[in-house]
Amino acid sequence: MGYDCEGSGDGKARELLKLVDVGNYMLDTKELVTAKLVQTYLGEQERESAWKLIQEVVEDTVLLLPADKGAAKGKDDTGDISEPAEDYTILSVKLELLHSEVMAKRLVSLIDDAVESMEYDIREEIVCAETEEAVVVREIVLQVIEEINGKQTVENITLGFLCFLADCYKALR
Repeated sequence: MGYDCEGSGDGKARELLKLVDVGNYMLDTKELVTAKLVQTYLGEQERESAWKLIQEVVEDTVLLLPADKGAAKGKDDTGDISEPAEDYTILSVKLELLHSEVMAKRLVSLIDDAVESMEYDIREEIVCAETEEAVVVREIVLQVIEEINGKQTVENITLGFLCFLADCYKALR
C-alpha cells in the first residue's frame, strides 16, 4: 500500500477549524508553525476524535500562577500600601505571569503526535515530488518541523498559544 499522492478530502473537523486563524495570536515563528501543525493534525481527525483530543488537552492543562502579593495590595489616599480584605491574587494582563508553570502532559503529547504525523506525511510527499526543487523544499520544512518539541513548547508557552488552543476547543465544541 503506497502513499496517496493526490491527497485526501476535508473532514468535518478541518472545516470547523478553518474558523481559527493561527495568524491572529501574535505567535513567534516556531509557535506559529506548532499551532498550524496542531490545527492540521486535529483537522485530519473525525470531528468527535478531534473534540476528544482537544477536550483532554484542556482538562489536563493546569496553569500555576505565582501569587503576587504586591499586585494584590493597593495604595490608599495617603500613599500607604493597604492590605486587601481577602487573600487573593489579581491577575493582570502581564505576559511575564505566563513564565510560570504549565502542567500539560496531554498537550505535550498532542504536539508531539502532530509533529510525528506531519513528518510522516512530508516524508511520503518527498516520494511524490516531481522536481528536485520540490524535494529540497520538503526537506527544509522537515528540518523545521523536527525541531519542534512538545515539552519545550509547553515550558515556553505564551498567552497567544493558550488562546489558540481555547479557540480550537470552542470551534470543535
